[in-house]
Amino acid sequence: MTGDRITPHELQQTLAELSHRKAEEVVKRQAELIDLSPDAMFVRRLDGVITFWSTGAENLYGFTKQEAIGKTSRDLLGTTLPEPFDSILATLREGRRWTGELIHRRRDGVLITVQSRWLLRPGSGEYDEEIFESNVDITERKRAEEVVQRQADLIELSPDAMFVRTLGGHITFWSKGAEKLYGYTKEEALGKTSQELLVTTLPEPFESIVAKLRKGGEWSGELIHCRRGGALLTVQSRWLLRPGSGEYPEEIFESNVDITLRKRMEEELRQSEERFRMLIETSSEPVAILDDARRFASISQAGAQVLGWSRGVLAGKESGALIPSDERPMFEKAINELQDSAERNLAILMTRFTRENGNRRWIEWEFSRIRAGGQARGFIVRLRDLGAYLPVGRRFHKGHSDK
Repeated sequence: MTGDRITPHELQQTLAELSHRKAEEVVKRQAELIDLSPDAMFVRRLDGVITFWSTGAENLYGFTKQEAIGKTSRDLLGTTLPEPFDSILATLREGRRWTGELIHRRRDGVLITVQSRWLLRPGSGEYDEEIFESNVDITERKRAEEVVQRQADLIELSPDAMFVRTLGGHITFWSKGAEKLYGYTKEEALGKTSQELLVTTLPEPFESIVAKLRKGGEWSGELIHCRRGGALLTVQSRWLLRPGSGEYPEEIFESNVDITLRKRMEEELRQSEERFRMLIETSSEPVAILDDARRFASISQAGAQVLGWSRGVLAGKESGALIPSDERPMFEKAINELQDSAERNLAILMTRFTRENGNRRWIEWEFSRIRAGGQARGFIVRLRDLGAYLPVGRRFHKGHSDK
Protein backbone atom coordinates (compact mmCIF):
# COMPACT_ATOMS: atom_id res chain seq x y z
CA MET A 1 0.00 0.00 0.00
CA THR A 2 1.40 3.38 -0.93
CA GLY A 3 0.07 6.16 1.34
CA ASP A 4 -3.72 5.98 1.27
CA ARG A 5 -3.79 4.42 -2.13
CA ILE A 6 -4.60 0.69 -2.66
CA THR A 7 -2.86 -1.09 -5.43
CA PRO A 8 -4.88 -3.34 -7.78
CA HIS A 9 -3.09 -6.38 -6.37
CA GLU A 10 -4.00 -5.43 -2.80
CA LEU A 11 -7.60 -4.79 -3.82
CA GLN A 12 -7.83 -8.18 -5.52
CA GLN A 13 -6.34 -9.88 -2.44
CA THR A 14 -8.78 -8.11 -0.12
CA LEU A 15 -11.78 -9.09 -2.26
CA ALA A 16 -10.56 -12.69 -2.32
CA GLU A 17 -10.28 -12.71 1.47
CA LEU A 18 -13.78 -11.25 1.81
CA SER A 19 -15.17 -13.78 -0.64
CA HIS A 20 -13.45 -16.64 1.20
CA ARG A 21 -14.69 -15.36 4.54
CA LYS A 22 -18.23 -15.05 3.16
CA ALA A 23 -18.09 -18.58 1.77
CA GLU A 24 -16.92 -19.86 5.15
CA GLU A 25 -19.82 -18.04 6.84
CA VAL A 26 -22.29 -19.59 4.36
CA VAL A 27 -20.88 -23.05 4.98
CA LYS A 28 -20.97 -22.45 8.73
CA ARG A 29 -24.62 -21.33 8.58
CA GLN A 30 -25.53 -24.38 6.46
CA ALA A 31 -23.80 -26.66 8.96
CA GLU A 32 -25.67 -24.97 11.82
CA LEU A 33 -28.97 -25.46 10.00
CA ILE A 34 -28.14 -29.12 9.38
CA ASP A 35 -27.38 -29.53 13.08
CA LEU A 36 -30.76 -28.03 13.95
CA SER A 37 -32.57 -30.65 11.83
CA PRO A 38 -33.97 -33.69 13.68
CA ASP A 39 -33.05 -35.87 10.70
CA ALA A 40 -29.86 -37.95 10.87
CA MET A 41 -27.45 -36.43 8.33
CA PHE A 42 -23.88 -37.31 7.53
CA VAL A 43 -21.36 -37.05 4.69
CA ARG A 44 -19.08 -39.87 3.55
CA ARG A 45 -16.65 -40.56 0.78
CA LEU A 46 -17.33 -43.30 -1.76
CA ASP A 47 -15.17 -45.66 0.32
CA GLY A 48 -17.65 -45.11 3.16
CA VAL A 49 -15.42 -42.99 5.46
CA ILE A 50 -17.55 -40.46 7.35
CA THR A 51 -16.41 -36.81 7.13
CA PHE A 52 -19.43 -35.09 8.72
CA TRP A 53 -21.88 -36.26 11.44
CA SER A 54 -24.90 -34.17 12.51
CA THR A 55 -26.53 -33.80 15.91
CA GLY A 56 -29.58 -35.61 14.48
CA ALA A 57 -27.29 -38.55 13.61
CA GLU A 58 -25.93 -38.53 17.17
CA ASN A 59 -29.50 -38.65 18.55
CA LEU A 60 -30.70 -41.40 16.20
CA TYR A 61 -27.70 -43.73 16.23
CA GLY A 62 -26.16 -43.00 19.65
CA PHE A 63 -22.63 -42.33 18.32
CA THR A 64 -20.97 -38.96 18.98
CA LYS A 65 -19.23 -36.95 16.25
CA GLN A 66 -15.84 -38.02 17.65
CA GLU A 67 -16.86 -41.70 17.49
CA ALA A 68 -18.32 -41.49 13.97
CA ILE A 69 -15.98 -39.27 11.93
CA GLY A 70 -13.24 -41.30 10.29
CA LYS A 71 -15.15 -44.57 10.56
CA THR A 72 -16.82 -46.25 7.61
CA SER A 73 -20.61 -46.12 7.68
CA ARG A 74 -20.89 -49.87 7.02
CA ASP A 75 -18.69 -50.72 10.02
CA LEU A 76 -20.42 -48.20 12.27
CA LEU A 77 -24.03 -48.87 11.29
CA GLY A 78 -23.95 -52.38 9.75
CA THR A 79 -25.88 -51.02 6.76
CA THR A 80 -28.14 -53.38 4.81
CA LEU A 81 -28.85 -51.96 1.33
CA PRO A 82 -31.92 -52.80 -0.77
CA GLU A 83 -29.72 -53.14 -3.90
CA PRO A 84 -25.98 -53.36 -4.69
CA PHE A 85 -23.96 -50.21 -3.89
CA ASP A 86 -22.65 -50.05 -7.47
CA SER A 87 -26.24 -49.87 -8.72
CA ILE A 88 -27.02 -47.01 -6.31
CA LEU A 89 -23.81 -45.19 -7.33
CA ALA A 90 -24.79 -45.48 -11.01
CA THR A 91 -28.17 -43.93 -10.17
CA LEU A 92 -26.41 -41.12 -8.26
CA ARG A 93 -24.02 -40.35 -11.13
CA GLU A 94 -26.91 -40.33 -13.57
CA GLY A 95 -29.29 -38.14 -11.56
CA ARG A 96 -27.25 -37.15 -8.46
CA ARG A 97 -29.88 -38.47 -6.05
CA TRP A 98 -31.30 -41.77 -4.77
CA THR A 99 -33.97 -42.69 -2.20
CA GLY A 100 -34.78 -46.00 -0.54
CA GLU A 101 -35.10 -47.86 2.73
CA LEU A 102 -32.06 -49.07 4.70
CA ILE A 103 -31.57 -51.23 7.77
CA HIS A 104 -29.15 -49.67 10.29
CA ARG A 105 -27.86 -50.80 13.68
CA ARG A 106 -27.83 -48.33 16.56
CA ARG A 107 -25.06 -48.17 19.18
CA ASP A 108 -27.19 -50.31 21.55
CA GLY A 109 -27.52 -53.03 18.87
CA VAL A 110 -31.16 -52.31 18.01
CA LEU A 111 -31.96 -52.58 14.30
CA ILE A 112 -33.94 -49.73 12.79
CA THR A 113 -35.42 -49.03 9.36
CA VAL A 114 -34.72 -45.61 7.86
CA GLN A 115 -36.05 -43.75 4.86
CA SER A 116 -32.82 -42.61 3.24
CA ARG A 117 -32.04 -39.88 0.72
CA TRP A 118 -28.61 -39.69 -0.90
CA LEU A 119 -27.15 -36.74 -2.84
CA LEU A 120 -23.85 -36.91 -4.75
CA ARG A 121 -21.32 -34.07 -4.59
CA PRO A 122 -18.97 -34.46 -7.52
CA GLY A 123 -15.24 -34.35 -6.85
CA SER A 124 -13.23 -31.23 -7.75
CA GLY A 125 -9.55 -30.47 -7.27
CA GLU A 126 -8.41 -31.81 -3.91
CA TYR A 127 -11.94 -32.92 -2.98
CA ASP A 128 -13.17 -36.47 -3.68
CA GLU A 129 -16.72 -37.37 -4.62
CA GLU A 130 -18.88 -37.47 -1.48
CA ILE A 131 -22.35 -38.70 -0.62
CA PHE A 132 -24.63 -36.60 1.56
CA GLU A 133 -27.02 -38.99 3.36
CA SER A 134 -30.19 -37.89 5.19
CA ASN A 135 -32.12 -40.53 7.16
CA VAL A 136 -35.50 -40.57 8.93
CA ASP A 137 -36.40 -43.37 11.34
CA ILE A 138 -39.50 -45.22 10.03
CA THR A 139 -39.17 -48.34 12.20
CA GLU A 140 -42.51 -47.91 13.98
CA ARG A 141 -44.27 -47.07 10.72
CA LYS A 142 -42.85 -50.22 9.11
CA ARG A 143 -43.98 -52.33 12.06
CA ALA A 144 -47.46 -50.86 11.80
CA GLU A 145 -47.47 -51.55 8.04
CA GLU A 146 -46.38 -55.14 8.67
CA VAL A 147 -49.20 -55.61 11.19
CA VAL A 148 -51.70 -54.22 8.68
CA GLN A 149 -50.26 -56.45 5.95
CA ARG A 150 -50.48 -59.55 8.16
CA GLN A 151 -54.08 -58.71 8.97
CA ALA A 152 -54.82 -58.24 5.27
CA ASP A 153 -53.14 -61.59 4.51
CA LEU A 154 -55.26 -63.31 7.18
CA ILE A 155 -58.41 -61.74 5.74
CA GLU A 156 -57.44 -63.05 2.31
CA LEU A 157 -57.01 -66.55 3.78
CA SER A 158 -60.49 -66.50 5.32
CA PRO A 159 -63.26 -68.31 3.39
CA ASP A 160 -65.76 -65.68 4.58
CA ALA A 161 -66.79 -62.93 2.16
CA MET A 162 -65.32 -59.69 3.54
CA PHE A 163 -65.41 -56.19 2.15
CA VAL A 164 -65.13 -52.58 3.31
CA ARG A 165 -67.39 -49.79 2.14
CA THR A 166 -68.12 -46.17 2.95
CA LEU A 167 -71.44 -45.13 4.48
CA GLY A 168 -72.39 -44.14 0.94
CA GLY A 169 -71.91 -47.78 -0.03
CA HIS A 170 -68.77 -47.46 -2.20
CA ILE A 171 -66.57 -50.55 -1.87
CA THR A 172 -62.91 -49.85 -0.95
CA PHE A 173 -61.78 -53.42 -0.14
CA TRP A 174 -62.90 -56.79 -1.58
CA SER A 175 -61.48 -60.11 -0.28
CA LYS A 176 -60.87 -63.37 -2.14
CA GLY A 177 -63.73 -64.87 -0.12
CA ALA A 178 -66.01 -62.18 -1.52
CA GLU A 179 -64.79 -62.91 -5.05
CA LYS A 180 -65.59 -66.59 -4.57
CA LEU A 181 -69.01 -66.12 -2.98
CA TYR A 182 -70.38 -63.36 -5.20
CA GLY A 183 -68.51 -64.02 -8.47
CA TYR A 184 -67.10 -60.49 -8.87
CA THR A 185 -63.36 -59.80 -9.04
CA LYS A 186 -61.68 -57.02 -7.04
CA GLU A 187 -61.43 -54.91 -10.17
CA GLU A 188 -65.15 -55.29 -10.82
CA ALA A 189 -66.17 -54.58 -7.21
CA LEU A 190 -63.91 -51.70 -6.10
CA GLY A 191 -65.57 -48.32 -6.52
CA LYS A 192 -69.04 -49.80 -7.04
CA THR A 193 -71.73 -49.45 -4.40
CA SER A 194 -72.66 -52.63 -2.57
CA GLN A 195 -76.33 -51.96 -3.35
CA GLU A 196 -75.86 -51.87 -7.13
CA LEU A 197 -73.47 -54.84 -7.08
CA LEU A 198 -75.31 -57.15 -4.64
CA VAL A 199 -78.88 -55.72 -4.63
CA THR A 200 -78.92 -56.04 -0.83
CA THR A 201 -82.17 -56.70 1.03
CA LEU A 202 -81.82 -55.54 4.66
CA PRO A 203 -83.90 -56.81 7.60
CA GLU A 204 -84.34 -53.23 8.87
CA PRO A 205 -83.74 -49.69 7.55
CA PHE A 206 -80.10 -48.82 6.86
CA GLU A 207 -80.37 -45.73 9.08
CA SER A 208 -81.41 -47.94 11.99
CA ILE A 209 -78.38 -50.20 11.46
CA VAL A 210 -76.02 -47.20 11.30
CA ALA A 211 -77.46 -45.88 14.57
CA LYS A 212 -76.72 -49.23 16.21
CA LEU A 213 -73.21 -49.23 14.74
CA ARG A 214 -72.50 -45.76 16.12
CA LYS A 215 -73.85 -46.77 19.51
CA GLY A 216 -72.20 -50.18 19.90
CA GLY A 217 -69.67 -50.39 17.08
CA GLU A 218 -71.14 -53.56 15.54
CA TRP A 219 -74.32 -55.14 14.15
CA SER A 220 -75.26 -58.63 12.98
CA GLY A 221 -78.21 -60.02 11.07
CA GLU A 222 -79.33 -61.90 7.97
CA LEU A 223 -79.21 -60.29 4.51
CA ILE A 224 -80.36 -61.32 1.05
CA HIS A 225 -77.69 -60.79 -1.65
CA CYS A 226 -77.64 -61.43 -5.39
CA ARG A 227 -74.68 -63.28 -6.94
CA ARG A 228 -73.22 -62.42 -10.35
CA GLY A 229 -75.47 -64.91 -12.16
CA GLY A 230 -78.63 -63.65 -10.44
CA ALA A 231 -78.92 -66.39 -7.78
CA LEU A 232 -80.17 -65.13 -4.41
CA LEU A 233 -78.12 -65.88 -1.30
CA THR A 234 -78.98 -65.63 2.37
CA VAL A 235 -75.93 -64.57 4.40
CA GLN A 236 -75.24 -64.24 8.10
CA SER A 237 -73.69 -60.78 8.17
CA ARG A 238 -71.58 -58.98 10.76
CA TRP A 239 -70.83 -55.27 10.42
CA LEU A 240 -68.12 -53.31 12.26
CA LEU A 241 -67.81 -49.51 12.12
CA ARG A 242 -64.45 -47.83 11.68
CA PRO A 243 -64.85 -44.19 12.83
CA GLY A 244 -63.63 -41.49 10.49
CA SER A 245 -60.37 -39.67 11.25
CA GLY A 246 -58.68 -36.85 9.35
CA GLU A 247 -58.93 -37.49 5.62
CA TYR A 248 -60.54 -40.92 6.16
CA PRO A 249 -64.38 -41.12 6.32
CA GLU A 250 -66.38 -43.58 8.38
CA GLU A 251 -66.29 -47.07 6.88
CA ILE A 252 -68.16 -50.34 7.44
CA PHE A 253 -66.30 -53.65 7.54
CA GLU A 254 -68.74 -56.37 6.46
CA SER A 255 -68.14 -60.10 6.93
CA ASN A 256 -70.65 -62.53 5.38
CA VAL A 257 -71.16 -66.29 5.61
CA ASP A 258 -73.43 -68.07 3.12
CA ILE A 259 -76.28 -69.77 5.02
CA THR A 260 -78.58 -70.30 2.02
CA LEU A 261 -78.49 -74.10 2.23
CA ARG A 262 -78.93 -74.08 6.00
CA LYS A 263 -81.95 -71.78 5.74
CA ARG A 264 -83.47 -73.98 3.02
CA MET A 265 -82.95 -77.10 5.13
CA GLU A 266 -84.39 -75.38 8.21
CA GLU A 267 -87.47 -74.37 6.25
CA GLU A 268 -87.92 -77.88 4.83
CA LEU A 269 -87.46 -79.34 8.29
CA ARG A 270 -89.93 -76.86 9.75
CA GLN A 271 -92.47 -77.79 7.11
CA SER A 272 -91.91 -81.52 7.62
CA GLU A 273 -92.14 -81.12 11.40
CA GLU A 274 -95.33 -79.13 10.97
CA ARG A 275 -96.81 -81.90 8.79
CA PHE A 276 -95.62 -84.52 11.30
CA ARG A 277 -97.15 -82.57 14.17
CA MET A 278 -100.46 -82.37 12.34
CA LEU A 279 -100.39 -86.15 11.79
CA ILE A 280 -99.76 -86.70 15.50
CA GLU A 281 -102.45 -84.30 16.66
CA THR A 282 -105.07 -85.79 14.35
CA SER A 283 -104.10 -89.40 15.10
CA SER A 284 -106.59 -91.69 16.81
CA GLU A 285 -103.64 -93.38 18.58
CA PRO A 286 -102.40 -92.22 22.02
CA VAL A 287 -99.14 -90.68 20.79
CA ALA A 288 -97.10 -87.56 21.55
CA ILE A 289 -93.91 -85.79 20.44
CA LEU A 290 -91.31 -84.64 22.98
CA ASP A 291 -88.67 -82.11 21.97
CA ASP A 292 -84.98 -82.28 22.97
CA ALA A 293 -85.83 -80.78 26.37
CA ARG A 294 -88.45 -83.59 26.92
CA ARG A 295 -91.32 -81.09 26.69
CA PHE A 296 -94.61 -81.98 25.00
CA ALA A 297 -94.33 -80.45 21.50
CA SER A 298 -97.63 -82.04 20.37
CA ILE A 299 -99.98 -84.76 21.52
CA SER A 300 -103.02 -86.49 20.09
CA GLN A 301 -106.40 -86.22 21.75
CA ALA A 302 -106.21 -89.93 22.64
CA GLY A 303 -102.77 -89.38 24.20
CA ALA A 304 -104.06 -86.47 26.31
CA GLN A 305 -106.92 -88.66 27.55
CA VAL A 306 -104.44 -91.39 28.62
CA LEU A 307 -102.48 -88.84 30.67
CA GLY A 308 -105.63 -87.24 32.04
CA TRP A 309 -104.92 -83.65 30.98
CA SER A 310 -106.15 -81.36 28.23
CA ARG A 311 -103.88 -80.90 25.21
CA GLY A 312 -103.64 -77.16 25.89
CA VAL A 313 -102.29 -77.68 29.40
CA LEU A 314 -99.78 -80.35 28.32
CA ALA A 315 -98.39 -78.25 25.44
CA GLY A 316 -94.86 -77.14 26.39
CA LYS A 317 -94.94 -78.91 29.77
CA GLU A 318 -91.86 -80.93 30.78
CA SER A 319 -92.85 -84.63 30.58
CA GLY A 320 -91.20 -85.61 33.84
CA ALA A 321 -92.80 -82.81 35.87
CA LEU A 322 -95.89 -84.91 36.75
CA ILE A 323 -93.98 -88.11 37.53
CA PRO A 324 -93.40 -88.81 41.25
CA SER A 325 -89.97 -87.57 42.36
CA ASP A 326 -88.74 -91.03 43.40
CA GLU A 327 -89.40 -92.40 39.89
CA ARG A 328 -88.12 -89.37 37.97
CA PRO A 329 -84.39 -90.41 37.98
CA MET A 330 -85.32 -93.75 36.38
CA PHE A 331 -87.39 -91.91 33.77
CA GLU A 332 -84.55 -89.46 32.93
CA LYS A 333 -81.94 -92.23 32.84
CA ALA A 334 -83.92 -94.29 30.34
CA ILE A 335 -84.36 -91.30 28.01
CA ASN A 336 -80.69 -90.27 28.32
CA GLU A 337 -79.46 -93.76 27.51
CA LEU A 338 -81.70 -93.90 24.46
CA GLN A 339 -80.56 -90.47 23.30
CA ASP A 340 -76.86 -91.28 23.75
CA SER A 341 -76.98 -94.74 22.19
CA ALA A 342 -75.74 -95.13 18.63
CA GLU A 343 -77.59 -98.44 18.21
CA ARG A 344 -80.81 -98.34 20.25
CA ASN A 345 -83.87 -96.64 18.81
CA LEU A 346 -86.51 -97.82 21.26
CA ALA A 347 -87.03 -97.73 25.04
CA ILE A 348 -90.06 -98.93 27.07
CA LEU A 349 -90.64 -98.10 30.73
CA MET A 350 -93.46 -97.70 33.23
CA THR A 351 -94.03 -94.89 35.71
CA ARG A 352 -96.86 -93.43 37.64
CA PHE A 353 -98.28 -90.17 36.30
CA THR A 354 -100.33 -87.57 38.16
CA ARG A 355 -103.56 -86.75 36.39
CA GLU A 356 -105.42 -83.43 36.50
CA ASN A 357 -107.88 -84.82 39.09
CA GLY A 358 -104.98 -85.72 41.40
CA ASN A 359 -105.10 -89.49 40.76
CA ARG A 360 -101.92 -91.30 39.82
CA ARG A 361 -102.08 -93.84 37.05
CA TRP A 362 -99.48 -96.28 35.81
CA ILE A 363 -98.40 -95.32 32.28
CA GLU A 364 -96.35 -97.33 29.83
CA TRP A 365 -94.04 -95.09 27.76
CA GLU A 366 -92.62 -96.36 24.47
CA PHE A 367 -89.95 -93.95 23.27
CA SER A 368 -88.59 -93.84 19.70
CA ARG A 369 -85.91 -91.39 18.64
CA ILE A 370 -86.69 -88.86 15.90
CA ARG A 371 -83.76 -87.98 13.64
CA ALA A 372 -83.54 -85.39 10.87
CA GLY A 373 -80.46 -84.44 8.92
CA GLY A 374 -78.40 -86.82 11.04
CA GLN A 375 -79.35 -84.93 14.21
CA ALA A 376 -81.57 -86.03 17.10
CA ARG A 377 -84.77 -83.97 17.01
CA GLY A 378 -86.62 -85.40 20.02
CA PHE A 379 -88.86 -88.45 20.57
CA ILE A 380 -92.15 -89.89 19.44
CA VAL A 381 -93.91 -91.55 22.37
CA ARG A 382 -96.69 -94.18 22.39
CA LEU A 383 -98.71 -94.03 25.58
CA ARG A 384 -100.60 -96.85 27.26
CA ASP A 385 -102.78 -96.47 30.33
CA LEU A 386 -102.16 -99.54 32.49
CA GLY A 387 -105.29 -98.59 34.33
CA ALA A 388 -105.87 -100.72 37.43
CA TYR A 389 -102.78 -102.88 36.82
CA LEU A 390 -99.78 -102.37 39.11
CA PRO A 391 -96.32 -103.81 38.41
CA VAL A 392 -95.05 -106.35 40.93
CA GLY A 393 -91.62 -107.76 40.13
CA ARG A 394 -91.72 -108.73 36.47
CA ARG A 395 -95.52 -109.41 36.41
CA PHE A 396 -98.66 -107.33 36.70
CA HIS A 397 -101.64 -107.88 38.96
CA LYS A 398 -104.98 -106.14 39.19
CA GLY A 399 -105.14 -103.41 41.77
CA HIS A 400 -106.48 -99.94 42.37
CA SER A 401 -105.44 -96.58 41.05
CA ASP A 402 -103.02 -94.85 43.43
CA LYS A 403 -104.15 -91.52 44.86
